[in-house]
Amino acid sequence: MGLPKIQYVERGAGGQFKNLTKKKWSEITSEENLFSAPNGFQIMFVFDDPEHFPLLDMTKQDVNEFEITVIADFKFNRIVNWRVQTIGVNQSNDFSFTDIGTAMWLALFKKFNYNPLLPLVKPPMRVRVEPLARSNEHHKLMGEWNIYDVEATTVGVLKKLSDEGYDFKDVHKVYEAIEYLQFVDWFNGRNTLQFLASKYALTDYEIWNNFLEMMNDKEYKAEVQSRADKLKQPLARNKYLKRYGSGNRGGYITDEGIDIWAKWIIFSGQDPELLDSVRYEVKR
Repeated sequence: MGLPKIQYVERGAGGQFKNLTKKKWSEITSEENLFSAPNGFQIMFVFDDPEHFPLLDMTKQDVNEFEITVIADFKFNRIVNWRVQTIGVNQSNDFSFTDIGTAMWLALFKKFNYNPLLPLVKPPMRVRVEPLARSNEHHKLMGEWNIYDVEATTVGVLKKLSDEGYDFKDVHKVYEAIEYLQFVDWFNGRNTLQFLASKYALTDYEIWNNFLEMMNDKEYKAEVQSRADKLKQPLARNKYLKRYGSGNRGGYITDEGIDIWAKWIIFSGQDPELLDSVRYEVKR
């Protein structure tokens, strides 16, 4: 199955769409541009193959008449404000916006290694990314490529936080709580901790496919679940994350947690606009 048509149009281009290239993609996903496309920039996806939607039942319809077109904006590393047009799809297909969102993500993931869960606000630490070989055996690293160290350049920032009554651990706890909510939101509450414990797989399309394949292995899946279980207690004890009642996934960041995160962004010299990129409450 090939990729859908992925194009873009910019303001002043007279409505003429062009193929979305890696160069243009790198521009709109740059830190300098806050991982956002400029006003008037739109991305268009044209899906003309039902196989892009594995759960879509087209047995009673003519696949040659199938087409789904989505025109959307791109803001803070997310595809937003969708305008959807469908041909050959109706209410009998049991089709949802989740299916469309997943198809757009996978298309961008395959073409550009798009990671919608990339933290846009730099946490108070350095993340050293160790190279991962694309082999099943190497996946036994279980995501140990995340090694956190406080950078010397953040010492002054942490001093400012200390003056406010907080320290590195407080900021890190807020970061962990926000990251958890991001994963609940993106995966719609399904297997959230498993994906969070294996977030390394979201950095590369081939690694992601290897990860999904290896999840069919009972021993490997048990290892992933073991790591996921280890996340439960820290999240439950995180005072900046309030959880909903039984049967609901997600929660919300406390007012104090939001204040700490805002102070961290300002003290560390990051753009205050990034405050709007954070999902402070998610319920699934």
